[in-house]
Amino acid sequence: MDENSDRISSLHYSILCHILSFLLENYVARTSILSKRWLGLQIYAPNFYFKEFLLTRKEKFTNFVNNILLCRDKSCSIVTFNLECKYAL
Repeated sequence: MDENSDRISSLHYSILCHILSFLLENYVARTSILSKRWLGLQIYAPNFYFKEFLLTRKEKFTNFVNNILLCRDKSCSIVTFNLECKYAL
């Protein structure tokens, strides 16, 4: 393999999902721009870390959380669910 090749994307999907499980959900969603292979991997993630940022509107954050949870693969168990929010959902 040459030194400029993408070694991370060549990893097995389970390893990629494990790597993504350490990130906040907004960063997980952004990884889809890295490669077509990363597109949609967040639906298999077992860990969910949602953190509402001060600049985020309540409706935008609520829709983001709902969309992630509705689109996830229901056959994969949720291991960790962490929600940090200043709003009552």
